[in-house]
Order: sequence, then C-alpha cells, then structure tokens
Amino acid sequence: MIKCKCTFAIRMLGEGCRYCQPQEYIDRMHEQMADYAVSAYNQALEDVAAAIKIGADELDKLRSEHDKALNLLKSWQTCLGARRGSCDDEGRVTWDKIDALLASQSPPTP
Repeated sequence: MIKCKCTFAIRMLGEGCRYCQPQEYIDRMHEQMADYAVSAYNQALEDVAAAIKIGADELDKLRSEHDKALNLLKSWQTCLGARRGSCDDEGRVTWDKIDALLASQSPPTP
C-alpha cells in the first residue's frame, strides 16, 4: 500500500514526497539535522563565550573590591598610629592583625 499521492510528472521530476522519493527525503533530513547541529554548536559557543565574559567581568570587579579593602586596612593601620610602637595595647593587637592579613595578601617575593 503506497501512501504517495504525487502525480506521475512530479515523481519524474524528483519533486515528490517521502514515499515516492525516499532518498531525496533522507538527504533533506540529513541536511536539516546538520544545520540544526551547527546552529546548536554555535549557540553553545556563544553561551560559553558569554559566561567567560561575565566571569572575567566579575573577577575584575572582585579584584577591584579586594584592592579597595586592602587600601582601607592600610588606612586604618595608619590611623592607629605612625608605627606599631606608637599604639596602645589594643591598637597593637589590631595593628598585628592587619599586618598579618596584609602579609598574607601580598604576592611572595622571589
């Protein structure tokens, strides 16, 4: 039982349906699947690129905030006194904590 309703002329021209032109139908399906795969791949690449850009922007923002926080600690340390010895006992404890934090944040020297 053939489900094709194409005319003889259409079948002979190769413009028929999937029943009378199965190879043509298969080829079109392969092309559509390949187009879909390429567009899905391109979309995935765009999504990854956008995520990387967002991540890089966030990292830059975090670095900026980190630098501001370190500068604020240095300013606070300066407000405690010109040097550690000029601070009272409580100020020395705070000074030492700030020193330890700043030392842990600075890059190691070669």
